[in-house]
Amino acid sequence: MKRTLLFLVLLMLGLSYVVWTSDQRYVAEKQTNQVLYPDLPSKINTVTRIILTSGADTGILERGKAGWVLPDLKNFPADSARVRSLLLALSKLQILEQKTALKENHSVLALTVAAASRIDLYTTDAKKPTWSLLVGKQDDTAENVFFVRKTVEDQVWLVRGNLNFARNPKDWLQRELLDVDQERVATVTLQHGDGEVVKVGRDTPYALKFSLLNPPSGKKLSNQLSADALGSVLAILNLRDVMPRAQLKAVQPLSTAQVVTFDGMHVTIDLFQQDKDTWATLKAVYQEPATKSADWEKSKPQDAPRPLAFTDTADVKARVDTLNSLAKDWAFRFEDFKINRLKTPMAELTDIKDTLR
Repeated sequence: MKRTLLFLVLLMLGLSYVVWTSDQRYVAEKQTNQVLYPDLPSKINTVTRIILTSGADTGILERGKAGWVLPDLKNFPADSARVRSLLLALSKLQILEQKTALKENHSVLALTVAAASRIDLYTTDAKKPTWSLLVGKQDDTAENVFFVRKTVEDQVWLVRGNLNFARNPKDWLQRELLDVDQERVATVTLQHGDGEVVKVGRDTPYALKFSLLNPPSGKKLSNQLSADALGSVLAILNLRDVMPRAQLKAVQPLSTAQVVTFDGMHVTIDLFQQDKDTWATLKAVYQEPATKSADWEKSKPQDAPRPLAFTDTADVKARVDTLNSLAKDWAFRFEDFKINRLKTPMAELTDIKDTLR
């Protein structure tokens, strides 16, 4: 009995030692701080083209003069911050363990050329990728741990890093098209297809609430929430999809909205219905405002709750030019709640009490 007990104790100690040494080996590997591409961090700014492939999906990103663009979408701007995050993640891929180098094991780890996702990084004038990586299965036991191999090698590595990247080009779109703070907005006018006109606005930039400027006879504003929401319709205007403007089938817009700011920006938005989706086109112009922002500041009430969010004339003109340059060839799909605001009927402002659709 004592021999059996002694044997079990020794066996447990032996297993504990194996687990301890395994953990120490793993910790030691983490602390070595070895990266898969040691030359990439110092050359990250030389990358000019990225090709992301997964099955039938291929996304191409190219570095343009003003940032990253999507050549498959006629050089529409890409989300440069996301692109940089991808490059940084690749440059920091930490080697945890050296795995198999046998080709016959690649299929088990989804690391054949056909099964794996692929990332190719090109540098200036490079006809073939400078860095090329196949990404296979993710280790289910740890976060952001993947089996990978370089395309020029059979050796498989277990690495840690964020390799959950999008493959479809539209997933890399620059999402924010425009951001006009509500504090800058003077009027919003909606011209609906049935002829109805809805207009809300403020007399001064210090007014906290928007008024209904053209109430029907016998009616008045009853839904302040909806009126104020119209004033923020261009705040953080994010797009969901883009389409070449030439592909719009409709000639006449479903409705038109015009947003005018106190500092001279006039933005016109035309809505078009195509199949089940509502698409929008945008155009902006600058018109010198009757009252300058400096004059508004001089007439600031003593109890004004906030400073003005105005920008100077040069900056407003620059924003107009930037928007027109970006929007001139495109139609956009926005988030549903923004489209709903642009379709706000008069009845929602006069017949409903403080409710947002």
